[in-house]
Amino acid sequence: MSVTGKAALGLAALALAGGAGLAAAPPAGAATTACGTGCMTLFNQDFGNGYVAAVAGGIPVTGATVRLSAAAASRAEDFQLTDKGNTADLAAQGLVSPEVGTLFGRDEAYEFQFTPKGVASGLCLGLAAAAHEGGRVTLRPCGVNSRTIWVGDQADQSGRFEPFVPGSDTESTSGLVLTGSATGRALTVSQVLVSDGVIAPDQMWQAIYGPFS
Repeated sequence: MSVTGKAALGLAALALAGGAGLAAAPPAGAATTACGTGCMTLFNQDFGNGYVAAVAGGIPVTGATVRLSAAAASRAEDFQLTDKGNTADLAAQGLVSPEVGTLFGRDEAYEFQFTPKGVASGLCLGLAAAAHEGGRVTLRPCGVNSRTIWVGDQADQSGRFEPFVPGSDTESTSGLVLTGSATGRALTVSQVLVSDGVIAPDQMWQAIYGPFS
């Protein structure tokens, strides 16, 4: 089931305010040379690849805010992606919620580890608590629980963009997705916004790989 289908189970679609999401993006880049071509970050359809996910201050510390910042050769934008496998399998291991496992079981799940200048920090994009409306995205220890897992909703892909569902969502009808509604402000998880079957552009994401150029 897609996130739009999930939300439709219990929520009316809301009006908008205005190939695979993890495939390599067109030229640009948002990683340091030290991190290299294997490093990546995320950008959304609303602001384009000129603004990407970055750690405030570029310091690997639990609780650091992750926000949209101007793409640059900055350690703050160095991440490495790990494919955690099939979401149904992760649910069986208790690494995503049963609700996410049931609704998105055929999709792939991922972690995004902060890797400033190529040095693995052990901290990933995550949430301090189980996913809820307006929850802020911060750095959390990788591989501990569902709060650092993000599921790519393949059914709602549009071109190279797709929404990401938090693995810790426990509400079967909430339709929460990763959201970047403004530059310079923390990423959040928010209710999916849909109009005529189209998801809001600040909730549609793509990866960008390699050093900034």
